[in-house]
Amino acid sequence: MALLTHLVGMDSRLHDLEERLTFLQRHVEQQDRVILELSREVSKLSDRLARTEAKLTQTADAGDQAPPADERPPHW
Repeated sequence: MALLTHLVGMDSRLHDLEERLTFLQRHVEQQDRVILELSREVSKLSDRLARTEAKLTQTADAGDQAPPADERPPHW
């Protein structure tokens, strides 16, 4: 009788551990997907930032040659 009770208890614990393992496996898979999405988004944003910085540099370089936008024309 004690052996049967012990085996039933082990079976219950084994079942609980299997459920926890399954939950953790799903959780890790979800995290992997989120990290992949975030990595792609960071890459896109980095590219966008680099293009924006390049445009600003070009604008600043061109701005050195042209009069400032807030300066009044000489005829005013």
